[in-house]
Amino acid sequence: MTDDIILNYISLEDLTDHEIEEKIILIRERRLMARRVYEETQRLKREKELGKLIIGLDKQLGMFVKEMASADKAIAKVEKRAIHVRALRLEIGDMSALVEPKGDK
Repeated sequence: MTDDIILNYISLEDLTDHEIEEKIILIRERRLMARRVYEETQRLKREKELGKLIIGLDKQLGMFVKEMASADKAIAKVEKRAIHVRALRLEIGDMSALVEPKGDK
């Protein structure tokens, strides 16, 4: 350990006020440096987690877009089929009017 951190068993009575203040400042600076390293580590960890979430969101959005396209195609097929069914019903209705005898009851 260096003497800028530990007082090396020097009695506080042997130090001047200025020397004591310098030691306190050095201790605070070391403490702040450790705090900055901790905060930076936490920031990087949050960025990494956020990055994973963004990748997951992008993947889900990609699948959502593909599934919506498939759903749109299926709905278009159903609508086309419904139109065809209506057309056949109209045609059957027109044909049945021709087949039914008039005045039979």
